[in-house]
Amino acid sequence: MRRCRRCEGNKRFGALGWLLLVHWLFFCTGAGSVGPCWETLLRCQEDSTCASAYGQYQAACEPVLQSDGHLPTSCPSHCIGALVRLNETRAGAALESCECGTDARCRHLKAVIEPCLPRPAAAGLGCMDARRRCEQEPACGTTLSAYLSRCGQLFNGRRCTAACRHTIRLLLATPPGPRLAHCICDGVERPFCEVLKGNMGRLCFLGSQDEGNEPAEEEEEEAVEEDEEEGPEEASEPKGAGGDHAQVRSTAPPESLGSTLLLLVLLLQLFCHLFI
Repeated sequence: MRRCRRCEGNKRFGALGWLLLVHWLFFCTGAGSVGPCWETLLRCQEDSTCASAYGQYQAACEPVLQSDGHLPTSCPSHCIGALVRLNETRAGAALESCECGTDARCRHLKAVIEPCLPRPAAAGLGCMDARRRCEQEPACGTTLSAYLSRCGQLFNGRRCTAACRHTIRLLLATPPGPRLAHCICDGVERPFCEVLKGNMGRLCFLGSQDEGNEPAEEEEEEAVEEDEEEGPEEASEPKGAGGDHAQVRSTAPPESLGSTLLLLVLLLQLFCHLFI
């Protein structure tokens, strides 16, 4: 009987010890399912690097976090940068996927900060990665450089020129350029990337009015070029006219000289007739 009780005690102790070991591994190594946010935040505060990044995040994202029930449609670039730095720490990355449970304040903060979160590559190819892959290919990298130099007015949201549209078509036809059309704006470049994609869709692909006005603008440019070309011709006309006048003037001196000589001859004849 004593041996059986000892066996049962050993079994209970072994099961309890195994459960405690698994529990310790879960909370110390971060394995298992995602924990509650309050516990994840405590882990972040215990890590000096994560605590510093979390403080910068609170300061940079304060306008977004203090929004009263209205979800922001965009996010300040410095807030996105602070989130990127926080996400680079181990405990900070866990804050993105932690569980709020019944904490209404936690759920609200997650909802308002969601537009600012760096989108992971798992949801799709990030545009930063797509750009790096394009730059690694000589043909795609050259076309990308041409796109950056010819689409300056597109970046400013003014218009999409014919040269810019042509370069975009070449870029999307040069592997791995097509990935840039379907990539997801991510990382610190996300604000500029989203604005650029919006301008491209509005001015280059959906801007039928801009495309209609483009020939007129090109005609104006051609007219200016024609005027510049006609300028030297018009300037040459006075020179030509002046040349003609110069030719007339060059022939005039012999005529005037002949008339003067004839007049002198007549005067001499008259003088001789009167006094001789």
